[in-house]
Amino acid sequence: MLAAGAIIIGGVAYIVAEEAAAAAKRQNTYKYFDAVLRNNKVFVGNGISTNAAKGVMKLNSKTVGIFAISNSYARGLCASLGGTNFHTAHGSSSGFWDHYHCNLYPDAHCWFTN
Repeated sequence: MLAAGAIIIGGVAYIVAEEAAAAAKRQNTYKYFDAVLRNNKVFVGNGISTNAAKGVMKLNSKTVGIFAISNSYARGLCASLGGTNFHTAHGSSSGFWDHYHCNLYPDAHCWFTN
């Protein structure tokens, strides 16, 4: 049984960002995690490498993106893909996190936790 703040996509559990953020920051293995935007909520999945994170950003999807464990990692990822475009949270629900877009991939999101 899944918690209320979780979804399954392709057999992988994604947890709502508010619940995943603290755990993501505590671990020492990954800077980046798969993320999706569903029903105005950001959900965080598995940890991935920097190269894999770049690949996800290059998909240029409005709903599939990356969740970074810090502002500096999010900014650095987008800077490596043609520059950054910072956006503050557009509201106050769980779908609204500060994030960056890449200049070359303007629809892609790289959300981050502080």
